[in-house]
Amino acid sequence: MALSAQVFAWSHAKSDVPAVLAAACGMGLAVLAGVALGHPAWGLAAAIGGMLASHAGTGGSLGAHLRLLAPLLAASGLAALVAGLAAGHGVWTELAVVAAGGLAALAGGYSRPLGLGAGRFIIFLPILLGAAESHPAVLDTLLLALGGAVLTMGLALLFGALARALGWHPPPPPEPGRLATRAQLFRRWRQTLGTWAGWQYPLRLMACLAAAGALHLAWPEHHLRWVTLTVAILAQRTIEMPPLKTLQRALGAMLGVAAAGLLVFHPAPPGWDIAALIALFGGLAPWLRGRNYLAFTACTTPLIMVMFSAGGPIEPGLLADRLVATLMGAGLVLAADMLASRPLGAN
Repeated sequence: MALSAQVFAWSHAKSDVPAVLAAACGMGLAVLAGVALGHPAWGLAAAIGGMLASHAGTGGSLGAHLRLLAPLLAASGLAALVAGLAAGHGVWTELAVVAAGGLAALAGGYSRPLGLGAGRFIIFLPILLGAAESHPAVLDTLLLALGGAVLTMGLALLFGALARALGWHPPPPPEPGRLATRAQLFRRWRQTLGTWAGWQYPLRLMACLAAAGALHLAWPEHHLRWVTLTVAILAQRTIEMPPLKTLQRALGAMLGVAAAGLLVFHPAPPGWDIAALIALFGGLAPWLRGRNYLAFTACTTPLIMVMFSAGGPIEPGLLADRLVATLMGAGLVLAADMLASRPLGAN
């Protein structure tokens, strides 16, 4: 299939209805609660946690569902802890992000489950760090985000139980690979660390995160934390050539920024209308994730921008900053992938 066709290709995979409902209700209720209490920024911070919690599917039983949610909660909690300790310290913040990302990428090579958890941590860290930097009370913001994650996970368990009671069956999980002992996993991981294959992903990620941090420090007035988030999402353990996901994210960000431009004309503090919008986009995001990454990015871009606004209006200049930052992050990842994929003797 041609690259242009792959960019817009649409998957018809079975929908995870409980996860979609939990994300929509969890994020929407969080914003409504903040509005009702007179602190819309609190609701937006909690909605960020709800978005993170929407990354898990629904299990075929309560035990299976809990096993899906537990690693997600662990990744969210660890990312919140690192973000809370690192936020607001200038160059030390960026060094902490690079170190944490590199260690997570290195540890993720141990096993497939740990790799999945590490990947979530790498993405969650810049999201929570951006939230902490956008709100004046760092600790309160991160605690609210974790509370929003717990709320959405609780709703996911409730909707999952109701769906199973009504005869609904979740999408089938991926086929498990051959089970290996811890000794076998450790031996294989240690062997890969003696090769370029074991280090290429951590080094690519750290180089891109360092460049993103330098850009953020050089132009703090231009909201370039988005570069870090773009790098975290697009940098993959396996180099993608042609760069399908990078192209989809760049195009999706353009569409998402255009959609967020409509919110420039909403100068009032968030109310029920913004809560409904967040619930709509929050539910659409997990539904679109497995269908088309371009559409998923176009949906999540305005969603994250609203939640990062801390209840204030979205300025027109912010839209341009987000778009430029997305292109910068995509360019960094693409350049690192191209360099890493060259034969070692070529340079």
